[in-house]
Parts: sequence; structure tokens; C-alpha cells
Amino acid sequence: MRFFVLLRRLCLLLLIAAGTPAFFPLILAAEEDATSASITLSGEEGAIPLQASATFATHTFCNGASPPNCWKSNSGTLTVSQKHPNGATYYMASKSGEGSANWSTTLDTGAMAQGTHTFVATACDSKRICSSSSQSITIDNTPELTASSGSTEGDLKIKGTVDFKEYVGGYEGYIDIYYITPNGARSYIKRKYYEGTEAIAWTWEEIAGYIPDGGKWSQGKYTVQIIAVANNGASKQFDLPITIDNTPELTASSGSTEGDLKIKGTVDFKEYVGGYEGYIDIYYITPNGARSYIKRKYYEGTEAIAWTWEEIAGYIPDGGKWSQGKYTVQIIAVANNGASKQFDLPITIDNTPKVNIVGPRYFADLTFDILGTVSFKEYANGAEGTVTMYLKEVSASSYSRYGSKSNEGTSVNWKYSDFTGARLSKATWGGKELMVQVIATAANGTTATAQQFLIVPALGCPLPLR
Repeated sequence: MRFFVLLRRLCLLLLIAAGTPAFFPLILAAEEDATSASITLSGEEGAIPLQASATFATHTFCNGASPPNCWKSNSGTLTVSQKHPNGATYYMASKSGEGSANWSTTLDTGAMAQGTHTFVATACDSKRICSSSSQSITIDNTPELTASSGSTEGDLKIKGTVDFKEYVGGYEGYIDIYYITPNGARSYIKRKYYEGTEAIAWTWEEIAGYIPDGGKWSQGKYTVQIIAVANNGASKQFDLPITIDNTPELTASSGSTEGDLKIKGTVDFKEYVGGYEGYIDIYYITPNGARSYIKRKYYEGTEAIAWTWEEIAGYIPDGGKWSQGKYTVQIIAVANNGASKQFDLPITIDNTPKVNIVGPRYFADLTFDILGTVSFKEYANGAEGTVTMYLKEVSASSYSRYGSKSNEGTSVNWKYSDFTGARLSKATWGGKELMVQVIATAANGTTATAQQFLIVPALGCPLPLR
């Protein structure tokens, strides 16, 4: 006790000698507890509680009075700061207290930037003795994203799943869809926002409001870009390649080279959801090179479809009327996106008749008839051709026409009396040399000629010479 009295007197003398004020606090006791800080984080995503606490040491302070006045203080301040992934440190909060202080908040990791965040709690007591504690959390809100296409025609069935990390304050993220055309042009389709942290199924149709109809997309290689963006800006991109080839499959054939040419075939279009799959145009190129357009017909359906000239044009392709020569029938199938397939079908038309003079036939009354046959190529829309009879004496300079008759059918038997209504007689032709000429003319104008010489004796029974 005497020591403390002497000590107080010595301090008082020193203060007076130095000319200082008479009142000056003196710290006469050491710390009675340690100042400490602690900070905790609970959880990994979404709402994460952040709790900080401090315990302040008790310190004794005295003034310069004689005897001095002394007191104890356990006050202090708790300060919380956050160091961002970019290296910047930001003040969050402070709390003062006696003996201790506590502060808490809830972090929404869905809005926090990518990277490591460090939270520091610092406790400073009345003696400015400080203690710190830190806790770190690494934020990775990169979404999980899948994408696929279920088809390369019609509804492309572009779909997938997305899984966002939780954001308490609102939507977890969104998906943007773009597509890059074969010429490299990039087009924005649409955006859709999503809430929820479970894996979510998404589709192009749901996001864009319409199906991705490959039947209308032009030919080539596309890239559909699906970009999932979390609320904090973290993103994941999926590039989905899709190749569009809507070239139709086309066949064509001709079942005949006369009459109904039976031009037909099959066509198989790729699917177009929005309407008809495609159409067929028919042209034909004549032997002189002229190209003529026939007609067009639209088709719906993706199965192989049978087509015919008659169905498309509204009439049969009647080779019996086509002029002689080599034709090319062009059948062009065009898909809805413009992809096309052409089939060139060669057809050669030769409608030349075959005409024969069988010979004369005589009768008991000394009259005679001239008989023969003609073979025509078929003409579906009318008479296959005509047969015209000509006669003359061998010495005459020209023939006389004795009649013409139109015939239906491809095989014709003819006789002189069919043209004139009567047989030849000895009264007219007895004792003469007779030249017979028969001309068969097909429906397309092609002709064939047969000739025969006859000697008609006085009795009227003709004899063929050659």
C-alpha cells in the first residue's frame, strides 16, 4: 500500500514539473480478457446467413487526480468488410457494444459476382486493440445447360435443360437463342426468364413462341446458339449444329412410247409443318429444242407420293399426237425451302404407220377388190389415222384420188370398195395396166406409202405384177 502512495506522489510531481494539466488519465491495470472476433457463413448458394461477433477486453483507466479516479471499460466496435474477387474491399457494417457485439445478414449468392469473396470481422476494444477473423466463399453460378435437336426436317424439336443456381431476390436466370445461317449471318430469336433451382426443361417453341420449322429453312449448315445467363451474369453457351437438306427424292418413267405415254413417278418431300411440303413442275422439250411449261401441282405429306402427268396437267400425255422425234420431259420437284430435284425423261416418238397391199381379190361377176392392212401407233384421243386410196393407169402422169377413210384402232384392214362403195369392174379397167397407191397418215401427220402394179385382163381378173 505504501508503494502505491509513493507512486502517486511521484507521478504528481512529474506532471507539475512538466507544466501539464493536472488531470491526465492513467492506465493502471492490464487487460482482463482478450479482444476477439469471429465470423461464420452457413450454406453454399441462395440465401446464406453471415454472422459476425466480437468480444471486447475490459481495461482500467485512471485520471491524474490525487488520489486518482479509476474506471473500467469493456466497450468496443465490431466492423465487417467484404473483399471482392476483383480485389476491392468494401465496408459492410459496424456495431458497437459493451463486452460484445453481434451483427448478421443474409447473403444472396445468386446476385454475387463470380469468384472468391472474403468476409472479415474486426473487433477493436477501448484500448484500440484489434482482432480479426475471416471467412471466404467461392461463387460459381455458371448454369448447367444441355441442348439437342430431335429432327433435321419439319419440327426440328430443339430442346434441352437448364439448371440455375438459386437467387433469392427474383428470377434465377434467362436463356437467349440465336441462330447462325449458312452464310454466317447471326440472328437473335428471343429470351425467356426462369425461376427455380431444379433442372428446367426448355424448348425453342416455348421460348420463341413458334416451332423451328426446318421445312422452311434454306439449305446448308446452321448453328443454333443457346446461351443461359445466371442473375449474376455467369453464362454457359451451347452451340447446336443442324444441317438442313430438303432436296426431294424424285423418280420418273414412261410406260409407253405411243398413245398414253403413262408418264409417272414418285416424289418424297421433307416435312414442312407450316403448309405444303413442295410442288412439281412439268416441262417438255420438243425435237427442235423449244421448251414448254405444262403445269404445277402442290403436295402435302412426307411419305412417298405417286404422281402422274395426267394428275398434274389434267390430261394424258398422248404420244399419238406428238410429232416425230426425240423429246425430253423435265419433271422438277421443289421443296418449300426452294431445294429442288430434276429428272430428265427421254422419250422418242415414231408414229410411222406400216401399210401393206395384200393384193386383188376377184369375184365371179368379173369384178375385183384391192385389199390391204395398216398398223397405226395408238392415239388415245381420237382416230389413229387415215388411209387414202389412189389409182392410175401406168401410162398416166398422176394419180386420181378414190377416197379416204379415218380409222380408229391400231390394226386396220382396208379394201378399195370401202372407199368407193363398189368394186372395180372389167368395163372400166379390163385390158389395162393399173397402178395402186395407198397412203396411211398417222394422227401426228406421219405417213407411209405402199404401191402395187396390176394387169387387168380383158376378162377382168387382175394379176399383180410387183
